[in-house]
Amino acid sequence: MRARIKGDARENLREELKHEYEVGRRPVRALAQGYQLSYGLTLALLREAGAEIRSRGGDRRSKAVAGGR
Repeated sequence: MRARIKGDARENLREELKHEYEVGRRPVRALAQGYQLSYGLTLALLREAGAEIRSRGGDRRSKAVAGGR
């Protein structure tokens, strides 16, 4: 079992995850795997950091627009 992430370590991790999620456009599952965290903890940390969580499956409208619709 992993020890709890607290204090400055938690704050730093939240900010790293938020940056990679928003700027790097990485999905939650990829972040969880890369940081060896559970999906639930990764999502919770992103929410704590104030990240705007994208809907699952990405932006489907951009694919339709690119297809000429």
